Amino acid sequence: MKTDYIKSLETFYVVNYIRHDFYTRGISGVNFENEKCISFTEKLKNGDVKLVKYKVLDTKDGMFLKREVQGLGNYLGPFKTTLSFKNAATIVYIQTYRGRFVLPKEPLEFKIKKILVSF
Repeated sequence: MKTDYIKSLETFYVVNYIRHDFYTRGISGVNFENEKCISFTEKLKNGDVKLVKYKVLDTKDGMFLKREVQGLGNYLGPFKTTLSFKNAATIVYIQTYRGRFVLPKEPLEFKIKKILVSF
């Protein structure tokens, strides 16, 4: 039970990390590259526009999430959970063992300030 709870927390942490980054700074829709990689364009507070890539790296130690901006990367993990990305007509799914989470392929007209998670 405790292991499943920790795995669920890690899953929601990773999903919400990606979603928060996209909804607060993303100025383009999400581009599906493959089942382990998505990208979008973000605008920073200083006005710089940069391409952001999220890559899922599965290793023997667990899953790592790489956030890459202009060739430089930060790693989160290792996590005991796994995730992948799935392409659809107008959205990209973040696929986890807990279900699917949606990111739009079209740019947003407004910014979301806070994402609330409910169980």
